[in-house]
Amino acid sequence: QEAALALQEGMNLVQQKQAQAALPKLKRAIQLDPGFELAIFWLAEAHLDLGEVDQTLALYQKIYDTAQRGRVTNISVDACVNSGLVHAKLGKMDESTHWFSRAVLLDPDDTHGYHWKAYRNMAISHSRKERNLSAALCALLAFKANPAKVDQGMVDEFRQKGAEEEGAQILAFPPEPRALARRASPARIDPAGPGAGVEELV
Repeated sequence: QEAALALQEGMNLVQQKQAQAALPKLKRAIQLDPGFELAIFWLAEAHLDLGEVDQTLALYQKIYDTAQRGRVTNISVDACVNSGLVHAKLGKMDESTHWFSRAVLLDPDDTHGYHWKAYRNMAISHSRKERNLSAALCALLAFKANPAKVDQGMVDEFRQKGAEEEGAQILAFPPEPRALARRASPARIDPAGPGAGVEELV
């Protein structure tokens, strides 16, 4: 109950544009209940209002990591969308599409109703990188998810711009280096003969 009261006070202060005063209230709520997802979300919002982007993104990451280990909520999906928006404002479009992708994959059945927002903003991020066919596909998925929130004209605009492109992507992820296992035996190079049954260049 004490954590809930601290959260309510912190939320009210953020909504009243008093983010600095909200910080101790929200931190108190998290201290009392370290897994208090809504308090972590609002603490991220308070830091964002103060222009403290690194703290904001770290808190969104914390919410995402927690969701991967347990129950996915509307808060965890919204945190991914918000992280994508922050990255987009920083001009980091590849990172933004990655976070919008996370929002979609955390909630594949769109239980919490954020697919339209994730796909719509992913479309904008792709278009800013001049990946217009990707943008068109994302805009189409956004329109299908919620036609009331997404204009059909957005889909048509990106489709026309991307008409000459050969390929597109929908979800996007940064490359993750893989750790190589130690060799169990010495390396050996053996000559390779012609491939059986292969008649053309591969």
